[in-house]
Amino acid sequence: MKHVRYLLSAFGVVVLALLFAAMAGAQENAAITGTVSDPSGAAVPNATVTVTHIATGTKRVTQSDGAGLFDFSGLQIGAYSLTVTAPGFKTYSKSGLILNEAQTLRADTKLEVGSAAQTVTVQANVLQVQSETNEVSSLITGQQVLQLATNGRNVMSLTTLGTGVTNTLPSFNGVTAQGSSAEINFNGMRYDHNNWMIDGGEVYDRGSGGKLDVAISPDALAEFQVLASNYQPDYGIASGGTVLMVLKSGSRNFHGGVWEFNRNDAFDSGYYFYKQENLPSPELRLNIFGGNIGGPVWIPHVYNDSRSKTFFFVNEEWRKFIQGANASVTNT
Repeated sequence: MKHVRYLLSAFGVVVLALLFAAMAGAQENAAITGTVSDPSGAAVPNATVTVTHIATGTKRVTQSDGAGLFDFSGLQIGAYSLTVTAPGFKTYSKSGLILNEAQTLRADTKLEVGSAAQTVTVQANVLQVQSETNEVSSLITGQQVLQLATNGRNVMSLTTLGTGVTNTLPSFNGVTAQGSSAEINFNGMRYDHNNWMIDGGEVYDRGSGGKLDVAISPDALAEFQVLASNYQPDYGIASGGTVLMVLKSGSRNFHGGVWEFNRNDAFDSGYYFYKQENLPSPELRLNIFGGNIGGPVWIPHVYNDSRSKTFFFVNEEWRKFIQGANASVTNT
């Protein structure tokens, strides 16, 4: 029995090490900033400001400075609530703050005189104007990624939905990274001057003239954002566009799904010109199936984080593709 427990403990340590390594590598570069003021507009220094990530319950706390300013950098994307307390003022609570990749969200607060036992609750506006930067960008949420029709589930085509974008992508862009065309131009710049990133890490193979290293599964994406121009220097390694992809993460509740995507020439209408020559339509068989699961880390009798500070998310996808005499099987 002791040996089993030791094995479980060792397994738990390995799992946690991998999870922490993954979390350490994720850089979503989002921030919440603002000022704390009283009813007259004067700054309130040393106010306690707390932001809470709704999905995970993770909290960050800071104090406003002498000018009433506060700043939270390096935040995870998602929905947040903000709470501000200061002696002699009512507690201020704001919910519905939606933070996206590479975004600096302004959340100014104005406190009311009163007891801290009283709370002023504010709901953030869902439509928020990006006033902190002058970047030209387009954002596609994870839900929108799944709802948009991408031929072959290749997310490269999502880049063409932004402004100032031209491309020579084929209608069917393959199912592998190295087998796909990445000739996408932003504002007239060369396609090999772009950059592609997943959770802050570069996944762009410059040695092959501009190819992705990973054909990411759409079901694994929390956000897909294209920075076309005027973006912040954090992403200044490319002179063209920068494509940011953020992977989903675990939350306090278990969640997941399974799927299969099927495309078969038997379901398609015949090719017009092939019909004129009495030729059969070319063979095309594409099967993509997979699943994912995420939630809090829980190992019976070894690790049970009741405060839900450790999470995991796993996504696996297999692709079988046949076109004419060519066939390939990949997994991501």
